[in-house]
Amino acid sequence: MKIEKRFFEDVYNYIDSLGIKISKFGDDNPYLPGQRLWEENLLHPLREALRASEIVEIQDGFKEASTELFEKIHEAKWFAEIISSRGKELESSVALAKVIIPLEQTLRIQTTGTLENFKVQTASLPLLGKYLKLYLLRDNNAIIRLAFYVIGNSLYRTRKNSNDACQMNAEYSPVKLMELLRANNYNVTGTEANIDSLQEDIQKVLDDIQSPH
Repeated sequence: MKIEKRFFEDVYNYIDSLGIKISKFGDDNPYLPGQRLWEENLLHPLREALRASEIVEIQDGFKEASTELFEKIHEAKWFAEIISSRGKELESSVALAKVIIPLEQTLRIQTTGTLENFKVQTASLPLLGKYLKLYLLRDNNAIIRLAFYVIGNSLYRTRKNSNDACQMNAEYSPVKLMELLRANNYNVTGTEANIDSLQEDIQKVLDDIQSPH
């Protein structure tokens, strides 16, 4: 079935106006793409944005949620908050990194920024019916020191109304991550670290990230 020349461009521009980033369909193909292409490049990102309350449904389509209710967070900023808080999230993030290290050769890792002298990186993994995104903090010896993950494609904080406390969608549980990966037929060999080892690694992160570049 042939389509109007501007059809794909109009679809892309509408989705882009909602703040959702999708890949452009090929301009040189005058026919509708297959179901898989629609699913991966349009329908899945749209469903994820609705699920996360990034967009809301209105009578004639969708609109962006209020910035008071939804805010995307850059992973470098969140790693900085994890480190500065020195709380449970820091300990869990170090433990999670130890689970991910044996997997890193199978991941397509992308550097998205820096935090002091550490690299901030991401990697996506397809799961049955959804996506999982890993966020990594790698030291200057190329070792993954901290990690967290989200179910979906982005890191954000959200709340139901302006009087509620914001909730992050970041997750840190090594056990839950291993269960998710095994359920989706990924070969997981990592194990949870003991408390003594974690404290040593936490101190090393704090020392290294504060050391001169």
